[in-house]
Amino acid sequence: MNAGTKSLTAALLLSGGFVAVLTGLKVREAQDLRQTLKDQHWSTLLASRSDKREIAESDYFRSVTEILKAYYVEDIESDAKLLSGAVRGMIAGLRDVDSRFFSKEEFAAFKKMRQGMYEGIGVYLDFEGGSVLPPQSEEEEAEAEEEGDLAKVQLPRLTVVALTPNGPAAKAGIQEGDVINSLDDHWVYNSQELLKFTEMRRQWQAKKLTFEELNKERLRVRTLLDKSVMPVRARERLTVGASGSVKLRIERKASNGKPQMLNFTVEKGPSEMPGFLVKGNEVRLPLYGKVDEALKTAIQGKSEVTIDLRNNVLGDHDTMRRCLEVLVPPGKYGEIVSERARAALPLEVKKGNASPPKLKLIVDASTRDAAEQLATALSAFTKAKVTGGMMGRQAQRVASGGKIDLAVTELVQLPDGSGYSLAIGGYRASNTPSGQKAAEKKAGSKAPVGKTTQKGGE
Repeated sequence: MNAGTKSLTAALLLSGGFVAVLTGLKVREAQDLRQTLKDQHWSTLLASRSDKREIAESDYFRSVTEILKAYYVEDIESDAKLLSGAVRGMIAGLRDVDSRFFSKEEFAAFKKMRQGMYEGIGVYLDFEGGSVLPPQSEEEEAEAEEEGDLAKVQLPRLTVVALTPNGPAAKAGIQEGDVINSLDDHWVYNSQELLKFTEMRRQWQAKKLTFEELNKERLRVRTLLDKSVMPVRARERLTVGASGSVKLRIERKASNGKPQMLNFTVEKGPSEMPGFLVKGNEVRLPLYGKVDEALKTAIQGKSEVTIDLRNNVLGDHDTMRRCLEVLVPPGKYGEIVSERARAALPLEVKKGNASPPKLKLIVDASTRDAAEQLATALSAFTKAKVTGGMMGRQAQRVASGGKIDLAVTELVQLPDGSGYSLAIGGYRASNTPSGQKAAEKKAGSKAPVGKTTQKGGE
């Protein structure tokens, strides 16, 4: 049954059901509606020319669920599917890049990814270079286009942030910073082409372009839109599953700074990020599992340690806190802030390391999430020096004058296996950790606080 037939059939059944409800209680009881639904005027949930009818918010979801289960053209086996769809809409409505909804398959893959095990083509993809989350569905796309929003804002583009070293994408030649332009011959939706058309329309209105030139561009953009895929769908397609192949068209900056288009065919397969590794005084520190115990052993008796936090796009915040306990003296190393909270929640080291070694932290754009918070917390500590390129959110914080905090997210799984991440606060580092003074006194250090290298510091 196609979508149109379903919609028409559902509408007819719903209309018939409305008449049936009015004819008597017997029909309603035969359809096994709950007493709460029978007692209320459920017609207030349907289209009406009156704006005076209201329904309590607490009853809304339950009531709509009962109507769908009673009158939808096909059987609805459980409430889990409806719950998942409702949560998907609510999370998308937040328009927050740090709050994401995951399908059942994507959520399972995401949890593995946090442990360093990757599916798909072995990449971590994120939205880069914009300020507003791209449309999540065709309906949002149409609404944004109708309201003219796409001509006013720069939407981020789906970008390769990190790759597993020996994964399918890396073997095929894909690089960090590559932008996904198309997937399986479907253009990955972004605002760049639409903004270009909007600018050409302004030039036509100013009589700097002919109508023929404008119309040619309009037809080209329409062709792209007619065969396009939402960025969220593209990300799921590239990160879920361990078999099959995908065709990619990648946009990459050439040595002259101009974009070039490259084509790839990549076979999906399982791959892994490098795990915890000690090589002399160098430690690679992925933030999951019980790495804090291994870290404690690795730095014992050493006066200086280099910690590599690259390719650390995801991580466990509890693990990050335990690692912080191993690396620094007791004290406050920042706080979790929220506009809703009355007081900030301190990031506090209670036991700590009374005699920590000097630390050199290596970071780059693939240092994100918990790893970026760890590096940021340590960057103000005298005995720690951050080197490398800008971290994932660092450039955004610099551009905003420090107004953007690092997001702290919570991961929630729903009954059907799907799930979502929710931004619950922002991490803000202390300029001078409260444990700093005691550590300096013990070590006799007079070094200035908060110094990092020019390339890696904010």
